[in-house]
This record gives sequence, structure tokens and C-alpha cells, in this order.
Amino acid sequence: RQLAPNVIFVLEQPEPNLRGLLGDLMGFVLTAVVVALAVALVVAFLLARSISRPVARLAEGASAMARGDYAARIPVKGQDELATLTQKFNEMASEVGRAHQMERDFIGNVSHDLKTPLTSIQGFSQAMLDGAISDQAGYKQAATIINTEAQRMDRLVSELLNLTRLQSGLVALELRPVEIAPVLHQLLLAMQPQAAAGGVQMIARLDAEGTIVLADVDRLKQAFGNLVDNAIKHTPHGGTVTASLERVPNGVQARIDDTGQGIPPEDLPRIMERFYQVDKSRSSAEGRSIGLGLAIAQEIVRAHHGQVTIESAPGQGTTVRVTLPASPTNGASSAKQRRGSKARQTEPLV
Repeated sequence: RQLAPNVIFVLEQPEPNLRGLLGDLMGFVLTAVVVALAVALVVAFLLARSISRPVARLAEGASAMARGDYAARIPVKGQDELATLTQKFNEMASEVGRAHQMERDFIGNVSHDLKTPLTSIQGFSQAMLDGAISDQAGYKQAATIINTEAQRMDRLVSELLNLTRLQSGLVALELRPVEIAPVLHQLLLAMQPQAAAGGVQMIARLDAEGTIVLADVDRLKQAFGNLVDNAIKHTPHGGTVTASLERVPNGVQARIDDTGQGIPPEDLPRIMERFYQVDKSRSSAEGRSIGLGLAIAQEIVRAHHGQVTIESAPGQGTTVRVTLPASPTNGASSAKQRRGSKARQTEPLV
């Protein structure tokens, strides 16, 4: 059908309510903002709590250490940075506690080792002043004891000062290229009478002829002398002390083995500490050392850029290893030096 040409169709659509649409949209936005804010507050609270609790525990641990409680430990939870910090704090607390115990032992042992000779000196000098000693023989005996105890105190103070200077780096070593085998051999010969007096056999196995190290000979002899002396003193009559020397990569290693009673596992980590003695029932007055020899030996070896390690077990003796770096000029020794060193490889040492 054909429509009339002058007819116009108009389609009308109602205009949307913009205000209502905007109101609905604002409602959704405000709801989302409130929910997001609530979630953010909860997350922030939980995060702050997870951070504040470990920090509070660290603060409590620090306060406990300040009060002298070095045994306090903080439980480690998780694997984040705070857990790592807590672990480091526990390690620090262990080291501080160990250092504090060492300081207490040091003060106690120094006081004991000084008080013993002071008591003898005071007692005999007072007896002389009071007239309790009247004859010449008594005066001579008292004077001998006073002099002996004074020398003992002087030796203790000298070794303390020596160790302190070594640990603080105040001792200047006179390093020069030295063939290590003859140095050790001369030392063993010098200590042979001491070993014979204790009924101990000394054996030398010096297989590192021609090996040169940078060393202060006097200090190195002191270190090895302390180690050998300690081995002899802790080896029973009829036992053996064996000193050996061999080349290792980039250096030389000296070993001192004894057939003594050995060291209990609980004492082994502390054996190199100042004044530490495994047999605490024996004092230096009974022929034992004052407990500084091993500590001094370790500091001297460290000053030579070397290392001291000790292996021991009860009833199986003790092995002390001293490793020293070789001199850059190593290998330049003459054939005469090698022949001389080879001739000194004796077993047993007499």
C-alpha cells in the first residue's frame, strides 16, 4: 500500500532520569569505598600486629640482656626479614653470653692464681716479722718460698700482658723467610730433658725439608714450645709425644700427637680460652700450667696467618695441628739445606 507523501512518523523515547542514575552510581561507589577502607584497615592492623609482635619480642630480649639474662632466646617464626633478624639476635645473645662467661672465668682464675702465691708470701713474711722463724735455715726456707712465689706471679703477669698485646695487635712480628723443619727440630731437642724427666718419649717425623715460611722465629718457637709443653704435661709416664711436619697445599702443617688422657667433648670448644683447664682440680701450684699457653700459641699462629685446630677424645690422646702458609720464596733453599733437613728426620728423638 502506498502512503501519502505528506505523512511524517515521529518515534519518541522517554529521556532517562540522570539524577537517579547518578544517585545509584554514587551508592555503589560509596559502598565500594567503605568496603575497601574496612579491608585496608583490617589488613593494616594484621600487618602492624605481625610486625609489632616480633619487634616487641626483640625489645623484651634486649631488656633481658640488659638485666644480665643472657640465656633468653626469642622463638623464630617464618622465613621473612624479621625471622632472619630474630635468628641473628639469638646468635648475638649466645656470643654475648659466652663472652660474659669467659670474662667471669677469666676474673675468677686470675684472682685464684694471684691469691695463691700472695697467701704464701704474706704468710711467710708475717712469720718472719713476728719472730716465729728464728734460725738461719728457717729464714732461708721462707725467703726461698717468697722468691719462688714472686717469680710465679711475675710470670703470670708477663704472660697476661703478652697475650693482651698479641690480641690487640700491638706486637710487631719480625717476619723473614725461615726453613721450618730446623726450627722445630731445635725446639724438640731443647725440650727433650723435660720429656725425659716425665718419662715421656719424644718422636720427630719432620718430612717437609726445604719448606720456607715467613715467620718470627722467636715467636714461632714460643708457640710450638707451649704446644709441646702442654702435650708433655698431659702425657702419663711411659707415654709418647710425636711431632711431625708435612707439606700441604700452599703451606706446611705441623702435628703434635700425645698419648694422654684426651679431652672431653664438652671441654674441647673452650680448650684454647685463657685460663681454661680441663682438670680443674689441679692448680698451677701442682705443676700444671696457668692456662695461658694454648691461648698464646693460638694468637701467635694467627699473627702468622696460620691456624690451630685440636682433635681429641677421652682415652685416645690429643692431636694439635698447626697450619702455616708457605713463603712466596719457598723452594729457593739450597741442596745443602735440604741435606741438612733430611739428616734431622730422626725417630725417636734422643
